[in-house]
Formats: sequence, C-alpha cells, structure tokens
Amino acid sequence: MIEKTIGVNFRIFAAVKNVDIAEIHKSTGIAKTTLYSFKKGEMKGIQLSTLEKLSEYFKVEVHEFFVKGDADE
Repeated sequence: MIEKTIGVNFRIFAAVKNVDIAEIHKSTGIAKTTLYSFKKGEMKGIQLSTLEKLSEYFKVEVHEFFVKGDADE
C-alpha cells in the first residue's frame, strides 16, 4: 500500500532532520492530525499541496515520498 511507503519515508525524512510533529507543524502550518496520519501511514487521500509543503520542508522531491526502499519490505 502506498500509504505505508509514504509513512515510512515521512518517518525517515523526519529522523534525518531530527524533528518531531510539533516542529513540522510549526514550520509548515500542516495540521498535527494530518502529520500524525502521515507518520502512521494511514492517510485517507493525499493533497498534492500537503506533499509539496512537506517536500519543501524536508528538501526532497515529491516523488521521494513514493519510493519504496528496503525498510518497506
């Protein structure tokens, strides 16, 4: 499921940047409930604008949220 891959990548990006949900919320304005859904990989519908904000924040390309790595298997 793509949601799980996005969740894994979100957690990796946050760990690399060493930030938590509160810091991401403060910097992006994205609702904490939305961010927790991303973290859990349980989002129901994904807004492109949200992915764009997160991509800008983490300094990654949008497609990197969808790349399945070894940690997903």
